[in-house]
Amino acid sequence: MRSLFDEPDPLEPSPTPLLVAATFIYLAFPLSLFLTFWLRWYLALPACIALSVALIPICGRLSSSAAIPHLKRWALNVLAALLLAAIPVALSGVGGFGRQNHDFPKHNGILLDLTEGQWPVYYSLPGSAEPVPLDYYSGWYLPAALVGKAAGWTAANYALAAWTVIGLALALLLFRRLAGVSLPAAWLLIVCWAGLREFGRLILFGHPWPGDNEGRYWTLLWNAPGALADFHWTPGHLLAGWLSALVLLSIARDKSQPAAAALLLVLTAFWSPFVAIGLAPFVALVLRPHRTVAPALLLALILALYFHAHEPGTAAGWMSSFYDWPSLAITYSWFILLEYLLLALLLVPFRHFLPRPWFWTAVTLLALAPLYRIGIHFDLQTHASRPALAFLLVTAAAALRSSGLPGAGGHRLVLVLVIALGSLDSLRWAMSSLSHYRLGPPPQSWVARLPQQSAEDIYNAQYRGLRHALFFRLLAPPPSQPLTLKPVQLDLLQPVLSIHRPAAGFSPLEHEGLHPILWSLGPESTVSALQPPGARLTLHLAFRWSAPGQTLSVSLDGRDLRQYRQPDSPDGVTDSIPVTFPGGLSRIALTPNLWNRQPQVVFPGDSRPLAILFTELRLVEVPR
Repeated sequence: MRSLFDEPDPLEPSPTPLLVAATFIYLAFPLSLFLTFWLRWYLALPACIALSVALIPICGRLSSSAAIPHLKRWALNVLAALLLAAIPVALSGVGGFGRQNHDFPKHNGILLDLTEGQWPVYYSLPGSAEPVPLDYYSGWYLPAALVGKAAGWTAANYALAAWTVIGLALALLLFRRLAGVSLPAAWLLIVCWAGLREFGRLILFGHPWPGDNEGRYWTLLWNAPGALADFHWTPGHLLAGWLSALVLLSIARDKSQPAAAALLLVLTAFWSPFVAIGLAPFVALVLRPHRTVAPALLLALILALYFHAHEPGTAAGWMSSFYDWPSLAITYSWFILLEYLLLALLLVPFRHFLPRPWFWTAVTLLALAPLYRIGIHFDLQTHASRPALAFLLVTAAAALRSSGLPGAGGHRLVLVLVIALGSLDSLRWAMSSLSHYRLGPPPQSWVARLPQQSAEDIYNAQYRGLRHALFFRLLAPPPSQPLTLKPVQLDLLQPVLSIHRPAAGFSPLEHEGLHPILWSLGPESTVSALQPPGARLTLHLAFRWSAPGQTLSVSLDGRDLRQYRQPDSPDGVTDSIPVTFPGGLSRIALTPNLWNRQPQVVFPGDSRPLAILFTELRLVEVPR
């Protein structure tokens, strides 16, 4: 155990100026692109100068630091960090490596629009008199999109994977130096720790999490950060959380450049405003006896105006305003206990490893974050918790290698057990990813524009800005070549559809052997799509009947396209229907006349209103 968690031969004292400077540059590069292209030139110039001025003291320390000792071993450590970082990225779906979940169409859409669109990105949307700006925290995407502008869509995806590997490798190296542990131990805590959530669903619902779903949603409300699944869902937030937390701890220990904490908060906000909220209390503790610097304030003002220009509609408020809070008290208690509290209780004797009062600040923030909601899927709680959890895990690493306290050996044994049990979710998710592994980014023609990701405004409002807001009216350059909607191709028998499934009245995807199947449900199943005017696509469908005397009607926005009768095709139907869309939101309706238990029982052992069994159902653009 000691051999895993000890780093017996430190190469240089912690914190390392080189790693801190490299991380600042990594976080700052996307912001430099944003300032250059999202501001008018006479505003971009002073903003970029302010960013440079803020970075100069951080990078200036490199010239006064000693040359890297043991250069060969240092290079081997960097290579090892990159190889370890590549493992979760290769499983995550980032860049097309591994299984992409139903959040990846959003990632792919942002990357494609940033690659194809003129910066700043605007959209020309049906029903909108003026172009609609993209307003989103895009720090993770911008460097890869820059590569995509030069070398195309595939290169952008591979660049995104490489960019993610570099960021995670920096986090591993920082963690190693701060906690004094080996790289494998740093990898275990950063990549695999997931709390004791595997036991949460068993406790609350009496059975474990079904199938190959990751357990991060085990309460059906909150998503705690941690585990391999984070690379699958929110890699940009994950990188911002770990890198900002580790660098801030380096700043707090070094004490020579506290003003850098203000800049770090600004850089983090561009990557993830939610992570920045969780980082802010710790930045305040660092800055308390000092003054901030003007460059950071200027950059903070620009970002504040940018995010304030966001279209309203995001859910926000105390949990009691969304749910009957007393009924959630038990769920909340189990969530806090299994995800954070058990770990925190074990670390109380080692709390001195963090600056005072960081440990109790972290515990308090982790306990309070679930009580306030921002976002559809509790985004604030998920991402604001990342820095605090990172500080606890750094403390856990210190505890695992400590032998100076009474009972420390027992603490290490219990911590190892807790961390091993807390990694089960990552192990299960890794096996699931390998069993559904895919290689290569999705075809560019299958990636929808960001406003076309969902038929629901509550989802699309997350990405749209207000053209008349101060930022886009006075600071940003006027719209140039807005992106237009593209024909959206859909394959409903693929496991990934979109961030919000553009279909209703269907069963979950099932399989006959290796072949996916999909049941339409009575009384009607619909496929929604936001298409440009005159978009010509072909609806390919193949299905089997489930009851005698069935018929199926296919219509577009109430206009009949095709009708099928079982007597005409007793074994099922394979057909292709040309569809021309009028523009805007349209719905294709599939209406059967009979389904299970209406009027007869077709499947006695299944209570679902199963109607038609589809083996193919996809919209494909007509070749030009």
